[in-house]
Amino acid sequence: MTEKRKFVFLGDSPSGNTGLGRILRDVALRTQEEFRDVLDVAVIGGGTPPDPKLGLRHYPMVTVKDWVVHDLPYAWKAHCGEREGALFSLWDCSRLLWMVYPEQEPVVI
Repeated sequence: MTEKRKFVFLGDSPSGNTGLGRILRDVALRTQEEFRDVLDVAVIGGGTPPDPKLGLRHYPMVTVKDWVVHDLPYAWKAHCGEREGALFSLWDCSRLLWMVYPEQEPVVI
């Protein structure tokens, strides 16, 4: 059997009650269930502490400023190690400019 592909969701906390948090929770849980044989799913979520009852591996965002997720490298390393993986964001693109242009200062829109 081949190793599962690392798959990480980024967005609001799945244990919170924001609209994006609820969407992330539903999509992550469904992905984890439907693709459990091929994907190793984790969530990097901010706003609410992890809820172990959800059954998701949840890495909380501790340091976020101007939507820049400074904890992303640490959470990625904890979940993926040195392996490649996929990052799926449930945030709108205006919150991800730092990822596209990391050399620039954060832009407030």
